[in-house]
Amino acid sequence: MMSEVKVYSERARDVVAYGGVGLALALALAHETGVVRVLCDPDTRQPLTAQQVADKAKLKERYVRELLGALTTSGMVQLAAGTGGVRYGSQLFHILEQWAANDGALVEAVLTESPELAEKLERGAQVVEFGCGSGKLMQRLAAQFPASIFLLTDCMPDPLKRVQQLVRDAGLNNVQTQVADLCDLTPDTKNRFDFAMVKDVIHDLPYPQRALNGITQSLRPGGIFVMMDQMLNDSLADNIDNKNAIFNFCAGTFLCVPEGCQQPGSEVIGPTWGQAHARPMLEAAGLRVLKVIRLQEFESLGIYINQKPDVERDV
Repeated sequence: MMSEVKVYSERARDVVAYGGVGLALALALAHETGVVRVLCDPDTRQPLTAQQVADKAKLKERYVRELLGALTTSGMVQLAAGTGGVRYGSQLFHILEQWAANDGALVEAVLTESPELAEKLERGAQVVEFGCGSGKLMQRLAAQFPASIFLLTDCMPDPLKRVQQLVRDAGLNNVQTQVADLCDLTPDTKNRFDFAMVKDVIHDLPYPQRALNGITQSLRPGGIFVMMDQMLNDSLADNIDNKNAIFNFCAGTFLCVPEGCQQPGSEVIGPTWGQAHARPMLEAAGLRVLKVIRLQEFESLGIYINQKPDVERDV
């Protein structure tokens, strides 16, 4: 018994070392909210679903599911195979801006994988980024393709102020900014853009399918939509011991899911989805998924290159 305790203790220490402080917070939260008590209840003989854990602890299932994902991918909680078991502020913008420092490789990858897009931008295209944050990606493209017009939108004014300053400093005359709610786009966006992009946005939204539908409607027929978002393995079991999965579940527990759950009837996905979840949503929005790529230096990020058909259909 003592050897098992020692192994578990060493496991926790190692996981905190490579999973970051997020896992330590996840363990603390599980203890404080009663999730640990529920899981360790001696009267529990069978594996519990996230809903069962939430019911016993009197918590919201969506939060519990994300928390259990963090604990399971790190090996702190065991996953039982089958139909049951576990299922899958302004300072933040500055942190995300620092994370975006190496985004140049993403720009080059998209242009390499989509020559048609590069041609559109060279000729002059109407471009939009929804949920732009600091807008570093689009500013790179704006500098590279001066004939195109770039609209950078976000639901919060603070990041747009930062974008405006960066645009002025770079001397870019083809970049505009606008406050916009991606889950409730205005009619003037319909059939307006040749190219739309989002990066790490869809998984945070309360109504992701509605947002994807709106993006499709904002594109002109034949328009390109690039969605860069977190892409883990589709099975929770396949994510065990995956450092990126540990980080993403912890980030989902403390950031993405709480943010997305603020609206009634939220359908927030969180940063732990894979292709099996993303592809059907993109297709349901009326898009053709042309290809999905992943770069070695961004191993947890999937780049979905999609196109709106020339003949529009209702979504």
